[in-house]
Amino acid sequence: MVSGAKKQSGDVEQAFKAAISNNPDLLVKIYADTPFSRVQPTRHCNPVFYNLESDTRFRDLEKEYGVCYVAGSSKVAIAETFQHGPDGPGTPVLMKDILDRSLFQLKAARVLTLIDVGQLAACMGWKLRDIVQAKGQGSEGYKLTQMLSAMCMRHSLEIDGLLYVSSVFPKAASLEGCNLVLFEGRETQLVPVSSEPLAEALLTDGKTAVEFLLDLKLSVV
Repeated sequence: MVSGAKKQSGDVEQAFKAAISNNPDLLVKIYADTPFSRVQPTRHCNPVFYNLESDTRFRDLEKEYGVCYVAGSSKVAIAETFQHGPDGPGTPVLMKDILDRSLFQLKAARVLTLIDVGQLAACMGWKLRDIVQAKGQGSEGYKLTQMLSAMCMRHSLEIDGLLYVSSVFPKAASLEGCNLVLFEGRETQLVPVSSEPLAEALLTDGKTAVEFLLDLKLSVV
């Protein structure tokens, strides 16, 4: 007799395979040299890092594939990094954490093939809110997205990763309002271009990272 958990997992896997097979538009091509951004501690000088120990939305629970997150714009990279302070939602961002980080610019080393997470969710009968919910929300947390990621990274080595809209700074119909999570074990995906201390960086509108965070109604102390 098949347990309920195994049956549910099997049903999800079948729905995933059907969605991928029947909806070629789920695969998005990102051209070589497309720019991306990432914020990370300055002491880590290489921004192309696939984290096996990541406790994130799209990590591999089996720890076979590391994941690397990058943003479609500097603003999204900053907003995703500083959604709140170190003590959780509603707490202030610490200036020392901003001073400790750099803003890295990267570019795609080649054409990347990504799965559009929002479209995939819709084709599998899920709501986008099920994908973008925070880890602590509801009874599932990240379980759904980690299951989805595990299927995508093992479906084909031709799939480089996932494309999903930022929940903290989306920009309609634009890669600049999105994030990428890239899977380990593929040909070179990213090339570092430049970096600068985050506190000194100027964004496209001429504002600093601190000014941008204040515009998002976050407190910086």
